[in-house]
Amino acid sequence: MNIKTSNPLFKTVRESSEEFVATNTNSATYGGITLKTVFGLILAVVAALITGFVFNRWAYQAMGDVEAARQLAIRLSIIAVVTGIVGFIAVIVGRLSSKAAKFCLPIYAVAEGAALGTICSIVEIYYQGVTAIALAGTLVVFGVELALFATGVIRNHSKVYAVALAWLVTLVLVSLVGVVLYFVLPANVKSSIFSNFWVLLAIEIAYTLYACIVLMLDFFECSEIVKQGFDKDYEWVTAIGLLVSIFFIFIQILRIALLIMEKSDN
Repeated sequence: MNIKTSNPLFKTVRESSEEFVATNTNSATYGGITLKTVFGLILAVVAALITGFVFNRWAYQAMGDVEAARQLAIRLSIIAVVTGIVGFIAVIVGRLSSKAAKFCLPIYAVAEGAALGTICSIVEIYYQGVTAIALAGTLVVFGVELALFATGVIRNHSKVYAVALAWLVTLVLVSLVGVVLYFVLPANVKSSIFSNFWVLLAIEIAYTLYACIVLMLDFFECSEIVKQGFDKDYEWVTAIGLLVSIFFIFIQILRIALLIMEKSDN
């Protein structure tokens, strides 16, 4: 059976007839998926808090010292690159291998948490409270989508997948057009378009809507994994997909909040 996945990086979970047994007593459950997802979120939060504490300590030490500030920028760049690479590899391996997923989930959660902790610490310097807004927005979006899925308001998996695919293609095409326009338009026209608040806000909202569709597909994937009696190892696989979607939504809401706060300051 070919299961459609909501993970932005992958479209299918590989068939595994050896692991799929309808009567398997050690099969995946909603409770197991929930626990593993919560476990990943806790790891990410702890990693974010530790990274934020370390960043604030470094930032305090760098105050008024140009060389220290330069070293801080280098450290942040290293953190961003390392966590990005580690997290990306962990997601790929974890989504492709159900056996490796149990190891990849905590690695991904810690890496993503460290990255988000650094980002949030930086933006909080300029816009206090923006992280709390993003967290609240993410919780609301997740709760609403889970309610829509659980109550059966959204039922057609195929249509949701088709919408997600069409939306992704549209975003890619618009991005490509934007790149072309950036290089061919005169500087004054280019500045008026790519610095326009409403254009930037529309783009971020479009990506946020895609992230929401992706999360809904994650719910469908969880449902299929449980209903078809897949091995419990797949709980880790689906939990990774859920984490990717949740972090994706958080980042998008954070970007929207930053845009609005920056606009209000001007």
